[in-house]
Amino acid sequence: MGKGTQNDAYTEAVDAWGAAQTAKPDASVIANAKQVLKRLSSDDSELMELWEDDDDFIKSLDLLTKQLS
Repeated sequence: MGKGTQNDAYTEAVDAWGAAQTAKPDASVIANAKQVLKRLSSDDSELMELWEDDDDFIKSLDLLTKQLS
């Protein structure tokens, strides 16, 4: 997470903007994000049903959850 798949002249402006960002999310934003990830990971999630066989998707959800903790 936090590392793009492309880094060249096309992404230079976005890379510079991202590097300049210093704002940290408010605790309520983090709490909401955790709640969303919990819903996405639940057995009732239609999104999870569609992606449950994709190891990269599962790993991404796990990584996001860990980064928010």
